[in-house]
Amino acid sequence: MARRRARSGAKAAVAEASATTSGPAAVPVVVVGLGASAGGLEAVQRLLARVPDDSGLSFVLVLMLRRDARQLARLVARQTRMRVELVQAPTRVEAGSICIVPPGLVPTIEEGTLSVHPEDDTPTRSAIDTFFRSLAEDQGECAVGVVLSGSGSDGTAGLRAIREQGGLTLAQAPETAGDPSLPQAAIGAGLVDVVVPPERMASRILDHRRAVARSRSLAAETQDADLRARKGELCRILELRTGHDLSGYQEEALVRRLRRRLLIHDAPSVAAYALLLAQDPAEPDRLLRDLLVGVTRFFRDREAFLTLAAKALPAIVGGDAAEAPVRVWVPGCASGEEAYSIAMLVREAVENAGRPRPIQIFATDIDTELLAAARKGRFPGTIAADVSKERLARFFLRDESGYVAAQALRETCLFSRHSLVRDPPFSNLDLISCRNVLTYLEPDLQKKLVPLLHYALRPGGHLFLGAAEGLDAYAELFEPDEERHRLFRRADGATPRALFPLSAGRLGFIPATGNGEARQEGGRPASQRRLAAAFERTVLDEYAPPCALVNAGGDILALAGRIGRYFHPPPGSLTTNLVEVVPAGMRQELRLALQEAGTGVDTVVREGLAVEAEGALRRVRLSVRPAVPTGAAGGSGLYVVVFQDAGLLQGAADAAALRRGQQAGVERLESELRATQVELRGTTQELETTLEALRSAGEELAAVREHLESTDEELLTSQEELRILNEELATLHSQLGRNATAPAVAGFGRRRGAPSSRAARLDERRPG
Repeated sequence: MARRRARSGAKAAVAEASATTSGPAAVPVVVVGLGASAGGLEAVQRLLARVPDDSGLSFVLVLMLRRDARQLARLVARQTRMRVELVQAPTRVEAGSICIVPPGLVPTIEEGTLSVHPEDDTPTRSAIDTFFRSLAEDQGECAVGVVLSGSGSDGTAGLRAIREQGGLTLAQAPETAGDPSLPQAAIGAGLVDVVVPPERMASRILDHRRAVARSRSLAAETQDADLRARKGELCRILELRTGHDLSGYQEEALVRRLRRRLLIHDAPSVAAYALLLAQDPAEPDRLLRDLLVGVTRFFRDREAFLTLAAKALPAIVGGDAAEAPVRVWVPGCASGEEAYSIAMLVREAVENAGRPRPIQIFATDIDTELLAAARKGRFPGTIAADVSKERLARFFLRDESGYVAAQALRETCLFSRHSLVRDPPFSNLDLISCRNVLTYLEPDLQKKLVPLLHYALRPGGHLFLGAAEGLDAYAELFEPDEERHRLFRRADGATPRALFPLSAGRLGFIPATGNGEARQEGGRPASQRRLAAAFERTVLDEYAPPCALVNAGGDILALAGRIGRYFHPPPGSLTTNLVEVVPAGMRQELRLALQEAGTGVDTVVREGLAVEAEGALRRVRLSVRPAVPTGAAGGSGLYVVVFQDAGLLQGAADAAALRRGQQAGVERLESELRATQVELRGTTQELETTLEALRSAGEELAAVREHLESTDEELLTSQEELRILNEELATLHSQLGRNATAPAVAGFGRRRGAPSSRAARLDERRPG
């Protein structure tokens, strides 16, 4: 890690010196990695045909094709005038060059020099992923990863690394790919910034290069200082649009990812990006996904997982509670590799102990897309590098795209959306695996979360952290079980004074630890702030009852005080609804009180509720009131629920009081039931009246229909009569025509017969 930071610092220094000495002409070289397999050559040709010769880009082609390397070079060279070369020895990447990695070799890049290595004996190692990871580490924001047509899911993990380091990721639009599997896998994982056909990729890459150049032409310190100054404003916009407060996110990581969003949008200033974040409905979700990019894999840090399996899990599964389920929580689970890794270890430990026990692994995150992918349990073939052959054969099924977690393994893990800083924690847990989560949070938020993790564990429970995380400041809460591998055990003698942190409110716990150097914040000395915090904590601990801020439906928005005794979460999916997690004896009363408070009543009180808490039957006074005074703005639909302990139930008097309270509750329910029945009868009568009216209207419509049918029949009869009349008229017209022509014909016959008669008479006069 130190070497990586040193290398990044050296690269930044070289780039800064180059920009200083060369002026505006010192534009950075952007290295573009192209990964493809089946159908990818055509896509590469279509992309390169649109790249100018003087683009300032350097391309590295990793084509998983069964072709001769020289033939590939010739085919690529037809589409461009850039220099095309095969990489067979260490080669310096330069602007205007295209480096082709021969099939069967795995490329890496370090300090701008491209090297190739023979493939390992394990054929599941992905050359595309390997190169993308090294490209991200070496080039940072000057790295561009492109996934084109191909089969499988190679390149997805590499794109995650490029995004993590501030680079740009692209994928070919699946409908334009010969084989869409490769781009679809990356798009489905939510790791692609741009999805376009190959012809449009060149312009987007050139836009990114210009944005990087403009960013570097400005003073980097000035831009970062502006981002830090506006961090609170940007986080408020993000919380308003997504519901997640990331103001406690580690500042350097937050600034790095914000800088990446500025580069992608080519925003001229932080103020311009803040305006975009407030107006573009899709940008807050994109920024949230960038901030939540999680680098994970199966059995990450193998020795640490071996230690977990050897030391913690045997003690957990071999405990006294043989019938109780083994409960594990994995916050920040991302795409599920860590949760499935622990699920395999726990199942193996249970079998080795010879004592079958149910297993419940709660894997949570706030990224819904990653959770959806985790539930499917589908992983690329490259996991064979991290998962043994025996576990692959036992816990996974092989298919054409990689591996799928077996149903039994998927059923062990329950994936749910949950925010560490906003939602109540799970409880009574045997193990919490919170690896590489605290490193992304500011120290103040870490101080709030560690006591929460202590509360969530059962006595003797274990906490499993990442390699860069520690609990030196919480020696009273956790004891090291194996400090080298960050495995800790809950200390039962200490109890944190408060339990539930809130992301941005005054309510919540204030940890007692933290003796660091005093700081100035908001013009107020740190000593005064500590004194005020101690005073507030004392007042809350001694006098403030447990309370919750909920909406009209009972969903928890905030918690304060020692409310753990009133939390009885039901088994199954995680719920943050207060009505569902309180003891069964007060659920109905709480539901009715919320309904009554919604009618405008200032305060609704329920006395004498009997609740089992801490092994005894206690009386509780429940009150519900609006979060703000009636008529005030800003709190409509929000209510404060207060639980006040009225002591233990003892003796006949308490039992009689309890019975009276129960009888009063029964009478109130009966009264409400009677009122509901009266309303139901009235509603039924109204429905019957309406039904009768509808029936009458239906009969009238039927009569109208019959009348229309009769009219239609009459019209048809009239039409038939008119047709007959028309035929008679046609016949009469024909007869009249014949009668008119008969006399003329007769006269014509007589005229032609006259000369014949005269001729006959003349013949008679002639001598014989």
